[in-house]
Amino acid sequence: WLFLRRSRLGVTMRAVVDDPTLLDMTGTQPARVRTAAWVIGASFAALSGILIAPVLGLDAGLLTLLVVQAFGAVAIGRFSSLPLTFLGGITVGVVASLATKYLANQPLFNGLPSAIPFLVLLAVLLVTPKKRLPREVGRLGGGASERRAWLPAPLRQGTYAIGFALLLAVPALVGTRLPVYINGVTFVVIFLSLSLLVRSSGQISLCHAAFAALGATTFSHLSVGQGLSWPLALLGAGLVTVPLGAVLAIPAIRLSGLYLALATFGFGILMQSVVFNASFMFGNEPFLRAPRPTLGPFNGASDTTFYYLALAVALLCCLVVLAVDRSRLGRLLRALGDSPTALTTGGLSVNVTRIMVFCLSAFLAGVGGALFMAQFGQVSKDYGFGPFQSLIWLAVLAISGRTLILPAFVGAALLTVAPSYVTGLSQEWQSVLFGVTALGVAILPAGGFGLRARLTRLAERTEHRRGRSPVRARTVSNPA
Repeated sequence: WLFLRRSRLGVTMRAVVDDPTLLDMTGTQPARVRTAAWVIGASFAALSGILIAPVLGLDAGLLTLLVVQAFGAVAIGRFSSLPLTFLGGITVGVVASLATKYLANQPLFNGLPSAIPFLVLLAVLLVTPKKRLPREVGRLGGGASERRAWLPAPLRQGTYAIGFALLLAVPALVGTRLPVYINGVTFVVIFLSLSLLVRSSGQISLCHAAFAALGATTFSHLSVGQGLSWPLALLGAGLVTVPLGAVLAIPAIRLSGLYLALATFGFGILMQSVVFNASFMFGNEPFLRAPRPTLGPFNGASDTTFYYLALAVALLCCLVVLAVDRSRLGRLLRALGDSPTALTTGGLSVNVTRIMVFCLSAFLAGVGGALFMAQFGQVSKDYGFGPFQSLIWLAVLAISGRTLILPAFVGAALLTVAPSYVTGLSQEWQSVLFGVTALGVAILPAGGFGLRARLTRLAERTEHRRGRSPVRARTVSNPA
């Protein structure tokens, strides 16, 4: 506390949060101050690990989760007060211990104690006035300005035609790896739902795996428990997920950027720890089961038939996303990603727009989860539906590109198909490769050392020669 209040470096660390531009004008480089803050923070984290490892053990996943749990105490301190943060840490720890004592024998709530810090975090973020939260620096991309076409139209159309032909020829080309490609097509739908949320409106979700889990379990209950036909069960899985998307839109109304990411992460932890144990989801069953479809002469038990069925659903979802993107709602979403303030100034409701995009995204994620369920025929809550899985999906989407549709296919290929071709690498080395790739995408210039900029200029000149407006001029920024 004395360091932050009395030392020169401590004061500049507080200043870089309040106004880095003003700090730069005084002759102090914000980058150096942030570097010092990272060094100090990493040192304290290392010291904490040394002290806590003898108690909890050297479990990388558990120690990482503790770092995220600490945000609950930090939120009580309003991200600024060290005394309140200390008091918040004590309070969260005591409440979690009491919950462990009194709820450990309750099957439905036995996972609640571990979710206490995230519930505190979510509650504090929802009740804290936005002006009391530290100013955000940067955001996850969205809106029209970051989704310019950077290939000439004829080349884009030819690329799409070749890609579509390759998708149709997959069963004849991949042999025994066809189930892997079916899984990839399933994840195309999930990545489409996340892309609609991130690339169209600039929102963030770290609980998309919970949407997929609800879609998968609903599909099982409707197809097996209620005996509905396969198409109706698939549609029902998406529709049942919509209210969950509407609930998640509540924190999105008040929060954005880092704070929305933390809130949705806490929501995902709550789903995993408590709601997954409810009877309308996994309950106490080790596995939930669902059949593949039999639609007239088409028998989904065949991998080839089911691949084409899943591909048809994925392409239909692509058409839905494109239709939304080119509609008035799509223009509103891009305006929301570019400038929510400008959208509000124009007399339009930002809140309704956010709720609609979260509901649409949840619907597509639920359909993707139902396809995932139908492919394997069974699923359990241990199949990777936690918030960390949602974090991986978001990172893969960020690596895959900045457009709306293509990154969904690229991300699905990177997540599911590519690992099957690098079997010589262990799981640990695959994780290392993924991490290095993610860091490279974050650090390297967005234009790929000027290549993307040159291709964009080429596309603009081609469009101009064909008598059309340049690509930059055709991006829509006026929501009306």
